Amino acid sequence: MTAKLALSLKGTGIVFVGTHGADIKGPSRRGAGVYAWDTRHVSSYEVRPTGGPLRLRSAEILPDGALLRYSLGRLQIERRIRVENTIEDQWSIENAGPSAATFEADIAVDADFRDLFEVRRIKRTTKGRREPPAANGHRLVFRYEAIDGVKQSTEVLAPVDAWQTGDGPARGRVAVRVAPGDRRSIEIDIRVRSTLPSPLVADRDWDAWQKTSTHFASDSPDLDAWIARSSLDLFMLSDQTPMDSFPPRAFRGSSRRSGATRS
Repeated sequence: MTAKLALSLKGTGIVFVGTHGADIKGPSRRGAGVYAWDTRHVSSYEVRPTGGPLRLRSAEILPDGALLRYSLGRLQIERRIRVENTIEDQWSIENAGPSAATFEADIAVDADFRDLFEVRRIKRTTKGRREPPAANGHRLVFRYEAIDGVKQSTEVLAPVDAWQTGDGPARGRVAVRVAPGDRRSIEIDIRVRSTLPSPLVADRDWDAWQKTSTHFASDSPDLDAWIARSSLDLFMLSDQTPMDSFPPRAFRGSSRRSGATRS
């Protein structure tokens, strides 16, 4: 069964599209992946615990990414994904049990470097050259050169003993021992590069966005929540240029009194 896409996160020049549980099951013709310079830099990305499937408890969209919470037996896991000009995938594992436990997971990652406009096609039409993935310790690199000479690369950094490359996605295993009542962390970073110029944008500021946006309020909590989420969606879709945000900021939610207001 094809996984339903539910998580779309945008940073500065980079977009993450995955399932509700933040998996990129691919290569997918439905658009899952990590994109930069109109190219899919990551076509498959999954972190699969060897002790069984993760149970997703909650997923929250944040101005700079997402926060997901899972349970796995006695382990409680928080996963913080930050998307700016790189992707930081931070796992925090807490052991609520009376004895030590090990969190062990296999990472599978691949990059097909498909053009944005041919992702949904059955057959690839571009004729660039994709190099075999190169692994060096914790570092894994995918490289691609288009027929016009543009070079793209994707680098993955993870605390694995060694990456295994060959046919299909590259694979590595991470493991941490967690004492009772303790918390340990794992971080996986994804960095994208291109010989094309990077977009000229400034850092995005959620607090500044809220302070300078139009305010709406109503006597309906559901409507206020919808407005607040819409403002967050617009913020994530916008880029901050030296002149202003693009598209321009519009509004944010603010429940203050009965009836719709505008200021």
